[in-house]
Amino acid sequence: MPRFEANLDSGPSGVDLVITAKDAIDVQTPKGKVPAKTARRASLNVVPVVALAGTLGRGCRDVQDIGIGAIASIRPIPVTLQEAAARLSPRAAW
Repeated sequence: MPRFEANLDSGPSGVDLVITAKDAIDVQTPKGKVPAKTARRASLNVVPVVALAGTLGRGCRDVQDIGIGAIASIRPIPVTLQEAAARLSPRAAW
């Protein structure tokens, strides 16, 4: 999958939106998970941040306080690892 990387510490560089992701967005996110660090750096340049997560846990709305403007789960409902693995396409690779 193609990926674009920007140095958020060097000031505005034509970046209009930052999308970050983590397995879970929850009460621990503002305490130093990658989306929090990304949002803090992007906010220095007034760049909006969207965070995607496998699950949205308790305290997920608190991330707005650290600069994440929107959050979304890529799973419609929480499932165990075994359930998620069972739903994988046979073509999926680990």
